[in-house]
Amino acid sequence: MQVAWETTREKALEYFELDSEVHSGADVEWGHIGHHVMEEAAEHVAEHAAHHAKEHVADKSHSAPPPLPKKQVQWHYTTDDETTLGPVPEAELLKLLRDGAVPMSALVWNKDLTDWMPASETPLAAKLEAAPPPLPKTRKRAPSVCGACGRAVTADDKFCPDCGKPLNP
Repeated sequence: MQVAWETTREKALEYFELDSEVHSGADVEWGHIGHHVMEEAAEHVAEHAAHHAKEHVADKSHSAPPPLPKKQVQWHYTTDDETTLGPVPEAELLKLLRDGAVPMSALVWNKDLTDWMPASETPLAAKLEAAPPPLPKTRKRAPSVCGACGRAVTADDKFCPDCGKPLNP
């Protein structure tokens, strides 16, 4: 607003000088000068504000903040001994179900359900179908080859079936 005030003051002085050349000091209509200055000041302020508004919109560093994350549904679930656990975020319950720590037969409930039901009958089941199953607890190594004769061997072989040489793990 400092710029607008300086411009308004300059306009008033400029107008007064022009008007005083035409009129003598006694004939100056101060009301007319004030009205004229206020019109020009309002015009200048509007132009100044419009200019800065365009700059602000063009400047992407002042963009709106990202939307708040959606609140996850909180779930309750039961264990084999019918202990009730929860609330836990949906992502956590999905991980427990995916890892097998909670079976799909476990009863689950959230505020959107009318009653306890097996996890396999809720939207959780569909969300789990999209994910790959967990890795088995004991993984067998991919078949390799004997270093001596080049024959394919399995992870269970301790000696090469062809040449009889010991296989290194």
